[in-house]
Amino acid sequence: MAQAANAKKSGGFNFSILVIPISFVVSVLFYKFVCGDPSRFLANGDPKPGDYLALFIKVDLSCLCCLRFCSLHSRLLLSVS
Repeated sequence: MAQAANAKKSGGFNFSILVIPISFVVSVLFYKFVCGDPSRFLANGDPKPGDYLALFIKVDLSCLCCLRFCSLHSRLLLSVS
């Protein structure tokens, strides 16, 4: 009886199949419609002073990718040595 209670069910639904794409869509919508809301910016396109959500739009995505790559590369070098 104890073995039957501890046995794992196979063929169940993998919840991460839905969670990962849904969270990606939610994050893109937040980035586009909350951080990129035109009311957060001045007439020249700069973010309003003190509006930190609008600053996410001003950061170049290539800089973020470069920082991420450098971070992963440094971890790899530290793990080898």
